Amino acid sequence: MLALTLYPWWVPPIAYLPDAVAKRCENRSWRPNTQFLRGERIAIHAGALPFPRHSGPTGRKNLYDALVYGPVQVAWPKLNVLYQISEDAAFDGWQLVYGEKSLPLHERSIVCTARVMDWDRRVFSQWDEDGAWHWRLADVITLPRPVPVERGHQRFWRLPQDVELAVLAGQREALCA
Repeated sequence: MLALTLYPWWVPPIAYLPDAVAKRCENRSWRPNTQFLRGERIAIHAGALPFPRHSGPTGRKNLYDALVYGPVQVAWPKLNVLYQISEDAAFDGWQLVYGEKSLPLHERSIVCTARVMDWDRRVFSQWDEDGAWHWRLADVITLPRPVPVERGHQRFWRLPQDVELAVLAGQREALCA
C-alpha cells in the first residue's frame, strides 16, 4: 500500500471530523504522475511535529506556547470552525478540539486510509487552496488504533510489509465495528 505523509494537524480533519465539515481533499503543489492512483486506497501518515513537544523546564514551552501561553486556537474562517490545540494530562499527546469534541493529534503513525478518487485544480470545497492540486479523497476508514511508523517520506512511499499488515487488520476491525 502506498502512503502519503501530512503534517499531523491536517490528519484529524480527514480522519475524525463529521462528513459535513470533513477535509476530503489533500492540497499538493504537484500532480500525481500516473493514472494508476485513481481509485486506489492509500494510507494517511501523520508525520512528525516540526518542533519539539516539550522544550522547556515546565514541559509547556514549545512553538505554539511561545506565541500564546495556554491552549492555542486555530481558526479556519472559511469553515467557521475554531480548533483549539491543547495539551491534556489525560491524553498522551496533543489534541485538536472541534466544538465540544476532542480530536487526537497523532504523529509518526498511520491514522486512516482513503481512496484517491481524482485530482484537479478547481476550488469545490472550503478545504481547497487556490493554485494547488486538489486530491479528492473518499471512503475514509479511520483505524481504531494508529499504526506507528517512525519515518515518513516526501511524495508517495510504500509501507513496510509489517505496517501494511497492521493497517489492513485495523481497516477490517474498523469496518466490523
